[in-house]
Amino acid sequence: MKVLSLALLLMAGMAFVMLGCSDTATPLVSPNDAVASSVTSQASLAKEAAIHSVAGNGNIWIEGKMGVLTINAHQYKGESVKGRLNLVNTAFNPHSHYAGDVVALAVYENYTFSTGVSGRTAVFCWREETNEETKGKYVVGFVVDIGEGNKATGPDWVGPTSGPYDNITLLDPQDIADPYPEFFVPLDVGNVQVR
Repeated sequence: MKVLSLALLLMAGMAFVMLGCSDTATPLVSPNDAVASSVTSQASLAKEAAIHSVAGNGNIWIEGKMGVLTINAHQYKGESVKGRLNLVNTAFNPHSHYAGDVVALAVYENYTFSTGVSGRTAVFCWREETNEETKGKYVVGFVVDIGEGNKATGPDWVGPTSGPYDNITLLDPQDIADPYPEFFVPLDVGNVQVR
């Protein structure tokens, strides 16, 4: 036992000498300091953690033509939203491309439509940058997350768009779907996640 105690004392002394004699300009961080620093960093990041998000991409078919949706948006405390949307809907040539910054987001934990489609639903509003007819205006759309993996009860869904509006607007998902039920379609390939 004395030999083990002496060996530990010797190792601790060598570590002390090595740390004290270091010629590096940056201070060394002990494992305990690294853990404390990591916790502090995680806590500061938690202040900026998203309270809601919608992300994903996929192909949709409307009137026999394929479209592609990509969205990635996060809502933070204080209701600020950051994200992008890109939607190519070839059923509406020549004005088929939409893109812009997502500026508002609302999440429904379990929204059920009159068609029976039900799931986590994200309604989002973006300021249009690409489409000449709606450029500079606001457009609203939504997606429905039916679940992930073996918990999914079917494909995720994409709804029609509504707008343009002069101001940031969020609508009830059913109010967006009702005028154009033929444009409320399942993702053919892909996935969206609403959190």
